[in-house]
Amino acid sequence: MLTDPDAAYLRRIADAFLPGKHRDRAYTIASDIELVLTRVEDSLWTIDHADAAPEQKLAEVRELLSQCLVAEDTRVESEETAPGAGAVGRYVKRPVTVEAIRYDGTVASSIIILDWIGASAPDGRADNKGGVLTIRTLEGDMVASPGDYIIRGVQGEFYPCKPDIFDATYQPASPQEA
Repeated sequence: MLTDPDAAYLRRIADAFLPGKHRDRAYTIASDIELVLTRVEDSLWTIDHADAAPEQKLAEVRELLSQCLVAEDTRVESEETAPGAGAVGRYVKRPVTVEAIRYDGTVASSIIILDWIGASAPDGRADNKGGVLTIRTLEGDMVASPGDYIIRGVQGEFYPCKPDIFDATYQPASPQEA
């Protein structure tokens, strides 16, 4: 669940790392978080102090939350119309199946990954130095630390991915997808 500290954190990150219009968008999102939280808190206070049975209060809370979500979904849908040239659009990542292996920092893990990359991408390379892997990617050399996943993308390219991002983006493939 989002909280006021989340909105403040989003603003701090935006100030530190995002350029102009991206920072402004992050500020808008933070304001939306605060607005929804205020509406929910106000409505919950009203419901809590009403003379109604617990089941009625629960129904009112559900209704309130669905109204907030519908309002937010409607706003997002209106932003998702086909953007014009130079306009930012919203996109959903296509479901693709990738191959990946987790690097644990050991020499054995390095050898397995280096063999995999070498066999699959003869023009690519990876080096193991000091417990980290350096992998040549389409964007240049990237470093994989212990715990990172090494992914072979849809074009046969290799790149490292932090475990939290990997876990949020991928799940094990079903036998039909493998």
